[in-house]
Amino acid sequence: MARFDPRLLRDFMLFTNVLDVSRAQRFADVNGELVELIEQAWFTWTDETVHARRKHPLERHSTSVIG
Repeated sequence: MARFDPRLLRDFMLFTNVLDVSRAQRFADVNGELVELIEQAWFTWTDETVHARRKHPLERHSTSVIG
C-alpha cells in the first residue's frame, strides 16, 4: 500500500486551485466534505496558487463604452 505523501497532495491542491481561478469557483466549497477529511489528516487546504491570481471578490470584469 502506498504511503501518504503530503507533497503530492499539495501539488494536487495547487493544480486544483489554478483550475478554480479559471472557473471562478473553489474546490473547497464544492467538495467541502472531502476537504474536511483531508484536513483531518493534518493537511491544511488553502487558496494558494502558483500560476494564477485570484481576483478580489469586489473586482468586476471591466467593460469600456466609447461614447
